[in-house]
Amino acid sequence: MYVFNYHSETGAYLGGSPAEYDQLEPGRVLVPAWSTSKLPPRGYDSAKQWPHFVPAANKWELRMLPEPPEEPEPPAPVEAIKGDPIEAMKATLQAHLDAAQRMADQIAKAAGLEVNE
Repeated sequence: MYVFNYHSETGAYLGGSPAEYDQLEPGRVLVPAWSTSKLPPRGYDSAKQWPHFVPAANKWELRMLPEPPEEPEPPAPVEAIKGDPIEAMKATLQAHLDAAQRMADQIAKAAGLEVNE
């Protein structure tokens, strides 16, 4: 027998695993936390939907996946600064900081947090 695991906070389906049997009660299946013996739904488009378990209702439901974020424009290449190596390092560091800020903004936006632009 298999049990079907789900994420503890979101309920998102994580996969199945073989069930353990109770050593004290033969024939009794042990269902670990964040697992269920109920089969997840079948026949869905995994590119658009994903099963989520609702413990309060003891059932699976299909939820739409969020739209993928738009691909950001690649950062402008840092032009080589001839001459002063310190200025070249400053320009490179600034390019990295700008890229890190763009990534932090994307993560905050995906998490539904307000982004100061």
